[in-house]
Amino acid sequence: MLNFVSSPHVNGIDLAAVSETIEAIQEDPGKAQATFEVTTRWAGQTRSESVVEAFTLGGERHERQHRILADEPCELLGTDSAPNPQELLMAAFNACIMVGYVANAALRGIRLDSVEIRTRGTLDLRGLRVALVQTRHERHHIDELGTLLAMEQGAGARVFPDEASALLWLRHGAD
Repeated sequence: MLNFVSSPHVNGIDLAAVSETIEAIQEDPGKAQATFEVTTRWAGQTRSESVVEAFTLGGERHERQHRILADEPCELLGTDSAPNPQELLMAAFNACIMVGYVANAALRGIRLDSVEIRTRGTLDLRGLRVALVQTRHERHHIDELGTLLAMEQGAGARVFPDEASALLWLRHGAD
């Protein structure tokens, strides 16, 4: 059952802060832009460590330091020391949907007692394709990485000058 409330906080969301943010964005649409920065480093075998470094909101940079570990299960050549990238992707998707759902319920005065999102994904290991998007500064390194992936993993790997070209190739395989 839905409970309708009219307090300054609903579902832990500060409604006054949300209203202020909406007004600020309406006055200056540039404040709606959020940019996130994450660096991922290989940690051996199938492990990696990602560090959430900062985000920029409305032109203002906010430093952060969150570590996210990833590994593959033993059956996929890992050590099962952390969730694999696909599980992290699904967790990130679920968390994103959850934030939107809870915040929108709060804005409508709907108090939630519980919410659960379950996601299932399938990965076909037969058709690994890797698309790398380069910047001017990474040209040599990224070319080497693409070649290495193609040779070592039997992956279809290509380097693209922009994200649109990479996505087209990943979706349609067009050369």
